[in-house]
Parts: sequence; structure tokens; C-alpha cells
Amino acid sequence: MKFTNLPKLKKGDKVAIVSPSFAAPGQWPDVYKMALDRLQNDFGLIPVEYPATAKIGASGQERAEDLIAAFLDPNIKGVIATIGGSDQVTYVKNLPKEVFINNPKPFYGFSDTIPILLIFCGYVACHPIMEPIYLPNLRCLEKLMILLKSI
Repeated sequence: MKFTNLPKLKKGDKVAIVSPSFAAPGQWPDVYKMALDRLQNDFGLIPVEYPATAKIGASGQERAEDLIAAFLDPNIKGVIATIGGSDQVTYVKNLPKEVFINNPKPFYGFSDTIPILLIFCGYVACHPIMEPIYLPNLRCLEKLMILLKSI
């Protein structure tokens, strides 16, 4: 498998803001707004929020649609996850791999986005960037192992 070197983000680039699991921006909108301001003011990036990003109780289908839309949009140069979580395993196995193979982009994960990162790296040999805050709990690992066995 050959690794794909993805372009670095630069000032003026649009980045998708998605919530693969829990919609933390809906729970803590002030912190979310501060993060968006920093992306704009400190890095010169243009954040593009997707429908389920701040929607408390968004379904796995809605979160999957956000990810798919972000990767299909040619104007989006990178994808940033607001937070991870074990709920991703309920839908990542159903993501259409062609979307990610044909539209590789930098994916910046936060917290536990391991299920998505493993799926992406299984489709496209890329270098996802992740800032792990904690090791996934055993329940998440169990779900991940079940998911990986089903692929």
C-alpha cells in the first residue's frame, strides 16, 4: 500500500467542522465559538459547520452524512472533528469507501476518533492527524474489535 501525502492547510482554506459522535458544540457553544474564532484568527482557516455538528441527539446517519458531504465537497481542504466517542462504531462500517478513496483530505481527530481513522487508513493509506487525550475505554475497544471483524 502506498501512502498518500496530503497537502498542508494554508490560510484561506475552508475546513469542515464535524462531530462524529457526541455534538459537543451544542453542549458547550461558548467553547465551540472560541475554537472557531481561533481557527479563523490564529490560523486563517475558514470553518464550515455541518448540520449535525452542534445538534444534540443527531443520529448516526446524520453524522455519517456530514462526513460524506465534507469529503465530497471540493472546496473543503480538511476535516476537523470536534470530539470523538465510541458511538462512531454504530455507523463507520456503512460509510461508502469510494468517497474517501476518491477524495482524500487531511482529517484532524480530537479525542477518540480511532474508529474513523482506522476505516480511513484501511481505504486510503494516508497520514491522519490525531490528538489523543485519553485511551479509549474497554467498551469502545470491544465495539471497535467487533467492527473490524465485520469488515
